[in-house]
Amino acid sequence: MQQRYDISPTASFKRSYWFALGITALLFFLGYYLLTVTLSEESKYISLMRLISKQTLTNQEVDKHILLLQNCDQDKTCSRQIQNLEQVLENFKNTHEILHKRHKQLYKVKQNPKLDSLYEMYIAYYNPIITTVKTFTQLKRELLVARSAGKQTNLLERKIDLNIKKILYQEESITEILREMTQAYNLDTETYIKNIQFYQIFVLLFGLLVLLLEALWLFKPMTDKLEKHVQEVREAHEDAERQKTEVTHAFQQLQEAEESARRNVEELNISHEKLLTAQARLQEVNRELIEKNWEIQENHDLRQINKELEEARFFDGSLSHFAEVMRWQPNDTIYTWSEHLLQELVPFFNGLQGVLYAYDKEKNSLFVTGSFATDQETLFHKSEVLLGENLVGQVAKSLKPIYFHELNGQAKNFLSATATEVIEPEALIIQPLLFHHQLAGVLEMTSLEAWEERYMQLLKRMSEGIGTNLSNLQDQMHINQLFADSQMAQKKLKRSLIKIQENEERFRKLSELTQEGLLFVQEEGIIKDWNSIVVQMMGFETEKSLWNMHYIELIAPSYRFEIESQNLLADGLLHETVAQRKNGETFPAEIQSRAVTYGQESVTVISIRDITIRKRTEKELEEANRIASLAAELEKKNKDILSSIEYARRIQQAILPSDKIIGKGFVENFVLYMPRDIVSGDFYWFAEKNEHSLIAAVDCTGHGVPGAFMSIIGYSNLNKIVVEQGYTEPDSILRKLDRDITAVLKQQDSDSESRDGMDIALCSLNVFEGVLTFAGAQRPMYVVRNGAIIEFKGDSFPIGGNFKSKKKKKEFTKHEIALEKDDAIYIFSDGYPDQFGGLENRKFMTKQFKELLIRIQEYPLEEQKKILKREFDIWKGTHKQMDDVMVIGLKF
Repeated sequence: MQQRYDISPTASFKRSYWFALGITALLFFLGYYLLTVTLSEESKYISLMRLISKQTLTNQEVDKHILLLQNCDQDKTCSRQIQNLEQVLENFKNTHEILHKRHKQLYKVKQNPKLDSLYEMYIAYYNPIITTVKTFTQLKRELLVARSAGKQTNLLERKIDLNIKKILYQEESITEILREMTQAYNLDTETYIKNIQFYQIFVLLFGLLVLLLEALWLFKPMTDKLEKHVQEVREAHEDAERQKTEVTHAFQQLQEAEESARRNVEELNISHEKLLTAQARLQEVNRELIEKNWEIQENHDLRQINKELEEARFFDGSLSHFAEVMRWQPNDTIYTWSEHLLQELVPFFNGLQGVLYAYDKEKNSLFVTGSFATDQETLFHKSEVLLGENLVGQVAKSLKPIYFHELNGQAKNFLSATATEVIEPEALIIQPLLFHHQLAGVLEMTSLEAWEERYMQLLKRMSEGIGTNLSNLQDQMHINQLFADSQMAQKKLKRSLIKIQENEERFRKLSELTQEGLLFVQEEGIIKDWNSIVVQMMGFETEKSLWNMHYIELIAPSYRFEIESQNLLADGLLHETVAQRKNGETFPAEIQSRAVTYGQESVTVISIRDITIRKRTEKELEEANRIASLAAELEKKNKDILSSIEYARRIQQAILPSDKIIGKGFVENFVLYMPRDIVSGDFYWFAEKNEHSLIAAVDCTGHGVPGAFMSIIGYSNLNKIVVEQGYTEPDSILRKLDRDITAVLKQQDSDSESRDGMDIALCSLNVFEGVLTFAGAQRPMYVVRNGAIIEFKGDSFPIGGNFKSKKKKKEFTKHEIALEKDDAIYIFSDGYPDQFGGLENRKFMTKQFKELLIRIQEYPLEEQKKILKREFDIWKGTHKQMDDVMVIGLKF
């Protein structure tokens, strides 16, 4: 009878699968659409804010050109200034038109009353500025014509002055309005992004719900139905085979009956005897084949089990060995630990060379912590790697390993510079190291031949352990730095800190991987195999001592009954008990079992962990909690101190001039300003008085908070001397500043112990004559002209500082310099030349600083600033910044 099968389960499963896939795809495209909309709208807001910033700068350019045009006397110069002003005004109008167009596009539907009000105010100020500037330009032309004709110009000059005041008032107002518009656009951007993020979260949650419903109500029933259908097909197939066997047997019987009828009785007897002999022989051969088959199957199972056990021993022994290698020593740093690890790891993997990088979250880059067989020059070039830079940076950014096992002709692209020669590697692996699914570092290793698969699997298993230790060591390094920087504020808690440092070694042990002893036991509890850890843990001298032993003999007698009677190991959970070594010594332990199938045989794996250290640590938790509370109190005090210093930084930044304002009177300028601490003892100062532009680079005594107090005193006194009292000559300003600082700090008293003061480089530019005057107190000025440096030294005594000398009197020397086109002027503090770093950890020095300034003259000043910053960071490397750094560059 023909059996019919129902194929509807397969068709039903396909329909369900495509339905679920369609819903998932729809959710994916919806999420992609929301992300696209977010990026598009955000780019529109950013474009608007950039236009406002450009409009603000153009507004300041109008101010600058109006002031230059006001003071010009020569017809040719004034005509050029008028053309420049008209060009800037044209840029101002073009930017306004683009801003107006994009604002209307963005806010065609949206409503923002505050922004609309600001925009109307901006329009109200914009048109009068345009009209007033045009009127001012026309009046200036008329004034030039009147002067050429020898006519009276008093009325025109008064009109020009009134228009200038009107322009300056309107530009100040429109600048404030543009700043408020920027803030309003920024708030709109944040609100819009938050709304989109809410919808994205809703789509994500809905997607998770859909996936859960698919798993429970679509795929699970279909899977059950398919399994049932397959079982029915299997049963029908077995019935058909059984019927076929019965028909074949009946047919053979009919043939034998027909043959028996044709032959006589004697032939039948002979045939019967032969058949019996052949049948006996076939049965014997069949029995031998069955026994041989069982032997082959058993040998295959044993080889498979031995192979799996050998793999387990390899991984277990390797992981145990490197867990011991990665154990921290008392005086270990992240660099010594990395060097020790690579010395063990690279030879174990038959590697050629290796480099270990750690991830710096603050700089968002990688830095080298250790190397093996790598020369110092190559290591120096790899000292810092940005995310996405070369192969190492790409692996760090993508968190995906790179493995080249056959470089062939590409080997020259991956040359390994070893300690003796340059060798072409054949295999390269770059493995990301993670900690809690976050980047902790990168391991780079090369080899002369491709690695076996088990070595690749072993490296993947070890990567998280290496990443964990790297992250913990880096955190420890930051913690040590924080403790060192805050020692002065922690005198009252010194004893508590000492206890914390004494317990650091104990807490480190808690983070290390616990080593497990593994037992492979048969169903009756007899030990069949084991790893080396359990032999050491239980105190046996040889591994054969465990052969055919019952696992319960490794448990203390008083605990054996509980484990066997309650069958604790059957649930597969961890249970605490007491284990017993060969010499009778007991120790607390955790045991757990799980079933494993080797071929056709079921084996139980029992893991044993020594928890002596954990038990001992639990007794110390109370003391640790007390220390933790003290540390929390210390952290709160540190936060309070940092908050106060941060507030001081905001005050200091508020008084410093904008580098855009410093540019008045100069074609280009830059200010490289890098405080060592949150607040700085260095500051830069700028002021204008009549036709003079004055710029100073000041280095106060000390750095941090004390230096910041001195910087505020110096800044306010310089403003008073120049802006209020009218001094413009640098030597006179320094004499007056010295007297004022000495008086403020009461250093003129004979019993005064104050030694605070400041070093300063001060220059004054006559905008119309192009003459620069300079005076300095222990700080020079450099003028780079035609590829050479002209140095103007300051006098060898400071401002203030309780300077008392019978041989020397404070008289500051004035230097006058007639500037030429493309002259570059540099004034700076001593922080840049005095920075320690490089391969030999020495100072940068003034000579090298001069060579660097000459080398970068082909670049614009803004690019020079970037080069100086990059060279400083490379030189400093991982060393601490020694002092505040400030460099000011100017070009006439």
